[in-house]
Amino acid sequence: MQVILIEPLLKNQSGHQFSNTVALQSELLERDIPVFILGNISADQQCLKVKNFYPCLTEITSDLFQNGFSLKNIFNAYNKIRLLGEQLDNFFQAQINLNSQKDYLFFLHSVYIFELLGFALFFKKRKNIFIDNNHKAVVSFNFEFKRKPLFLKLIFSFLYKYLFSSLIKGADSQIIYSSDGELLARDYEQLMKKKVHVLPPPSSNKFLEAWLKKANINSDKEKKVISYLGGARFNKGFDIFVRLLGLLLKDEKISKSISILAQVDIHRQQSERDKKIMLESAARLEDLSLEFKNIKLYFGALSMDEYFGLLSESDIVVLPYRRQSFQSTPSGIFREAVYLRKLPIVAGNTAMSHELEGYGLADLAFNIEDLEDCVHVIKKAVENFDNYQAKIENMRLAWSDYYSAGTLADRLIDLAR
Repeated sequence: MQVILIEPLLKNQSGHQFSNTVALQSELLERDIPVFILGNISADQQCLKVKNFYPCLTEITSDLFQNGFSLKNIFNAYNKIRLLGEQLDNFFQAQINLNSQKDYLFFLHSVYIFELLGFALFFKKRKNIFIDNNHKAVVSFNFEFKRKPLFLKLIFSFLYKYLFSSLIKGADSQIIYSSDGELLARDYEQLMKKKVHVLPPPSSNKFLEAWLKKANINSDKEKKVISYLGGARFNKGFDIFVRLLGLLLKDEKISKSISILAQVDIHRQQSERDKKIMLESAARLEDLSLEFKNIKLYFGALSMDEYFGLLSESDIVVLPYRRQSFQSTPSGIFREAVYLRKLPIVAGNTAMSHELEGYGLADLAFNIEDLEDCVHVIKKAVENFDNYQAKIENMRLAWSDYYSAGTLADRLIDLAR
């Protein structure tokens, strides 16, 4: 067997695609399984250094229609989907002969519905080759299809059903469905009427183990470091973080006992309304950093080393994510924070608060509609840091084997058999 990782969004170290993909590749290679990575056509030098990395694909995102379903946007989406299918077909005609090797396993891990549609066009064209040579594809549903407003949920639900009822018709045995969490797997099983296997994300890997040794976990240090990391997006509650920070720092006692690290990376791929809110929030955060000297801001995308460096320096990580995007799946930052023994402060009624409840950490969840509650939870985390961190350590130990690159590799191999 040989594994082909389809990663159209992988072009730099930003986000989790790079560390997760490289960690999985490393584990598969240790098991003597060759791995090819098909990444973004605009990949940077760090990606190009990865073994068997091929920059040949263009990305399409689920934010394509954030500003409306105009004919222009629909036509643009169609062209991008068709192009991705052609890029896959061209690559395999030029680089890998799918008729020359039995049992190729395709893994689509970090992709949205539009990337899946591009792959489905390629699959439909080469369906007989997949069947004759017993090639299989593991398609991972790691993003919510339940969206607001309702018409978006209906559109995404239709696209997923169309994808797997029409485009792969007649070759169902060559497609395996998966998700990275039990709640999300259940949602997709109800939607698709298919078995959806759970493949845990590789939040624990050799790269993270190295950072764990460096992580600052000195509970006696004078000030606790509170951070916001990741994109400044509406669904990730960047604006909520800025507003609660303003309230938190007004408390002179707590202000003297904390310092703040915040990444300010306003994503291009969001609606104009959301982008305007993020820009206003970023301006407010800059004003706060001038008023309070215990705030450090980091602008733009971070490299993997920069990101894990800031996460390691943190004691408390605030994740004020809005429910609609994280109702059924935790974020990568949440898992990494737990693995590095940080206290994650999360929005209630999300997959992340659900995970915390199982380890006696329900107190770390707050109501994002009530800023005073947010502030109260952070204060409580600062004041009772040692007690919460002991529980986080128990959670980390329980997670270490399950959420690992090794477990993902083993389960992937088992599914392919």
